[in-house]
Amino acid sequence: MNLGSSDCVLCHLSTEETMEHLFLSCPFAAECWSKISVSITAQNNIFNAIQNIKDQSHPQFFMVMAILMSWSIWTARNNLIFRGIQQNPDSVKANFDKELKITALRAKTRFAAAFDSWIEYLL
Repeated sequence: MNLGSSDCVLCHLSTEETMEHLFLSCPFAAECWSKISVSITAQNNIFNAIQNIKDQSHPQFFMVMAILMSWSIWTARNNLIFRGIQQNPDSVKANFDKELKITALRAKTRFAAAFDSWIEYLL
């Protein structure tokens, strides 16, 4: 398969799609993060970004948030490239919500109440 370009398909800024761009500096991604009350500032590496997410979210569940939003952005990108389905930040947030609810079903018993409370706050 020849994609023809390595530019980001989500923002149309003619910017190379790197990991940092796709998940952090892309305006589309920034809008997705804002849907879950996380403000992503210009980051020069993923470790600073994860610390930034941790500072703005529940300290026990920030990694769940980071992984699920990244997965939702990745899914939106792939839906556009491989299925031709145009995505928007609201559809990414809906996917995030769905994945979060599925993840809640697997929460350890000792964390279940705190996790459920956090989800209610987040959604």
